Amino acid sequence: MRTLGMLNKAIFAVYTGLTTAGQPLIARYLRKRVKDGKEDPDRYTEKMAIPSHIRPVDSKIIWLHAVSVGESISALPVVHALIDRGYTVLVTTATRTSARMMQTRLPSGALHQYAPLDCVRWVRAFLRYWRPSVVIFVESELWYNTLNQVKKRGIPLYLVNARLSQKSIATWKKWTHIARPVLRLFDKIYPQNTASLRAITDILAPCTHTVEFIGNLKHASPPTPVCRDNLQSLQAQINARPLWLVASTHPEDERVVKQAMTVIYDSYPDIVTVVVPRHPERLPSVQNTFAGYTQAVRSRGDTITPNTHVYIADTLGELPLFYSLAPLCLIGGSFDGAYGGHNPLEPARYGTAILQGYDTANFSDITDALNRVCGHRQVDDADGISRAVCELLGDSKTRQTMAQNAQKFVDSQCNIVEKLLDSMGV
Repeated sequence: MRTLGMLNKAIFAVYTGLTTAGQPLIARYLRKRVKDGKEDPDRYTEKMAIPSHIRPVDSKIIWLHAVSVGESISALPVVHALIDRGYTVLVTTATRTSARMMQTRLPSGALHQYAPLDCVRWVRAFLRYWRPSVVIFVESELWYNTLNQVKKRGIPLYLVNARLSQKSIATWKKWTHIARPVLRLFDKIYPQNTASLRAITDILAPCTHTVEFIGNLKHASPPTPVCRDNLQSLQAQINARPLWLVASTHPEDERVVKQAMTVIYDSYPDIVTVVVPRHPERLPSVQNTFAGYTQAVRSRGDTITPNTHVYIADTLGELPLFYSLAPLCLIGGSFDGAYGGHNPLEPARYGTAILQGYDTANFSDITDALNRVCGHRQVDDADGISRAVCELLGDSKTRQTMAQNAQKFVDSQCNIVEKLLDSMGV
């Protein structure tokens, strides 16, 4: 054990040394990403700890880091609750998409910056400037230098909504001797599901007193406001035609849906299929998959005409609009075993009946809960999709009951944030 501890120290020392020595190269690479259009040209220096906000005087700042869009949205209830408790919240993210989202969604009393890259000098400069009283990391992206510098300053450090995929669990268990000292830097860890709870507890054993299961923050996320004008415009374009939504799709989801559409269109020849790809830049691939159907593309300003079969909503941040529009949706990422499904709770907040594929490993706790309350339906293949869509579009009572059951489940989870903050003592 002593030899292993020395090896760990050596590994972390090498990592710190390499990131310190390589800082000029990292800065150069960051500037190249700006030229390539992959970084925000006006704000990329925030990643080198050069702030674009003046620190509020005499404020108690809590730093909350959420990498991308999903984590940022799940953290919004925490941001609101912390502001209500008198804190200023500094929210950092890593991606341009999440930065744009936070600019429109953060309440008064919260600031947004890009997180500093994991170089000791930049992290130290960031901490000196912002002087956070508490640091909260969301989900699973952990950077050793950043966490270690926070710990060295004695700042309370928490990991909330910690999530490990099945693949990550296998990797972490293989490298437990590396994962354990990183996780021990946290004062407390709050897993988001029972699979992550078991994995993190196993890694930290026997020192498991820092792990507490409260629930999944994604249960507490409020509905995203929807532009009423956009909703009414789409409703007018669709008129009385039947409609269903395929959300957060990947290539395999689209291929399975294309197979199912043959049967669906036999029963509902005037139906509109709305497809929202997980990654909008995949538009050419999506169009190719649905070749043979008359298409309209939202990013091009196309409208839904009486001849439109497939409406491709290749825009960011508009899923709530389409959940509000559609009586029935299929959640993607669940038909090829590579993604583990996507979060079904968002459509539940909008009263949309939910279908999912067979692979929901990343949200197994939620899926199990929805199963118990008959709040969704799982389908295995194209045949299952076509049968479910045709049945539920033709049976409004069953469809509405499914949606109401899911919505009641979401509403029952609204006290998770208060439990979390009380546990932290903030």
